[in-house]
Order: sequence, then structure tokens, then C-alpha cells
Amino acid sequence: MRLTHQAGAWTTRQEVGPPGRRLAHQAGGWTTRQEVGPPGRRPAHQAGGWPTRQEAGPPGRRLDHQAGGWTTRQEAGPPGRRLAHQAGGWPTRQEAGPPGRRLDHQAGGWPTRQEVGPPGRRLAHQAGGIKHNRYLPDNMSMQPGFERLMQSSVAL
Repeated sequence: MRLTHQAGAWTTRQEVGPPGRRLAHQAGGWTTRQEVGPPGRRPAHQAGGWPTRQEAGPPGRRLDHQAGGWTTRQEAGPPGRRLAHQAGGWPTRQEAGPPGRRLDHQAGGWPTRQEVGPPGRRLAHQAGGIKHNRYLPDNMSMQPGFERLMQSSVAL
């Protein structure tokens, strides 16, 4: 190694980074050990780097301060779903609709349970939905066997 007073030389041992890495005062170099991220990741003060462990998101997910990242656990949606503050994401559990259905604040979503119509039918406030449970669908009279059903009920 060249001496510290020569251009590009290495400093004393306590200032030297890990083998094969540049020093913290050199462009793109590494800081002291407590500031260094996990192996293979850049320090938190470098672009796209990782902060301290308590600020890091779950493994394989980006941090909440990065675009599209994850917030703390209590704010995170169910696994595989985006957060409520992201476009099309899911809010907290008490605001979420039934599994596999969109929320009522999303276009074409479902409202609260007491407003939901029978399974497989659209709600009354949605286009083409049923008005009330006691009403038969418009095409019910066209179903095979409907006339026999009505006659047998009258006979009883």
C-alpha cells in the first residue's frame, strides 16, 4: 500500500474498510462497521441503501421510505396485498370486504355486510342489481319448470 500522504494512498488501519472495499471518505466507499448495511447491500446513506435493522422491512421487501415499499407491520396489509395507502391497496381488516372481493370505496366494490345482496347477485345500488330479496329476478319466469313450480305451490 502507498503512504497516506501520497495521492490515493491508504490511511491508518483503524480507518481502513474491509478488504477489497474503499474507505468511507472515498466516493462510494464504506463507512464504519456500525453504519454498514448487511453483506452485499450498500450503507443507508448511499442511494438505495439500507437503514438500520429496526427501520428495515421484511426480507425481500423494500423499505417504507422507498417508492412502493412497505410500512411498519401494523400498517401492512395481508400478505401478497398492497397497503391501503397504495393505489388499489387494502385498508385495515375492519374496513376490508369479504375475501376476494373489492372494497366498497373501490369502483364496483362491495359495501358492508348488511348491505350485501345474496351470493352471486349484484347489489341494488349497482347497475342491474336486485332491488330486494322478495323480488324475483326478471328472468325467473323464463327458467324451465317455473310454471310447474307455480302450479304446484297453488295446488298446495
